Amino acid sequence: MMRIETVIKNFLKLSVLNTIVAIIFLFPILIPQLAFPILITEWPGIYMVLAYFIFLFSAVVGFIAWTFVYYLLWKLYEIKLIKKNLFYAQVVLSEIGALLACIFMYWGGYVGSSASYSGMSEFVVGVMMEFATIPSGLGIGLILFGNLFGIINIILAWKE
Repeated sequence: MMRIETVIKNFLKLSVLNTIVAIIFLFPILIPQLAFPILITEWPGIYMVLAYFIFLFSAVVGFIAWTFVYYLLWKLYEIKLIKKNLFYAQVVLSEIGALLACIFMYWGGYVGSSASYSGMSEFVVGVMMEFATIPSGLGIGLILFGNLFGIINIILAWKE
């Protein structure tokens, strides 16, 4: 078991850290070779925008939301302890999933945008971006499973 105050503090710290990482992830969009903002509004550059918003919603806004959820459990329901293993599974899966999805979608979008900008056909650009598909999907799946562990942890805390 783990004290819920510790969980709240950890989620708050991670949301601040993820905000800093989100700012860092913004820099590749600003590289002049990619003809910003033209190429991020078209395929394949839109993958970079999607990657950024996936990270922003899951790792920044999501972690802030989990901070408030656990805070409300503590204050409204006077729950003092939650399952430590489920908390760690939630954080690790959500964080790794957000980073995995963001990095590979970003990378695929960057490679595709560079290829598209140099005049390659859409088919060739699509083939060049295939390496990012499975890791991106795996990252999104990990985000979902991480949130599922958080929901299970809340349900178990309510039952006790």
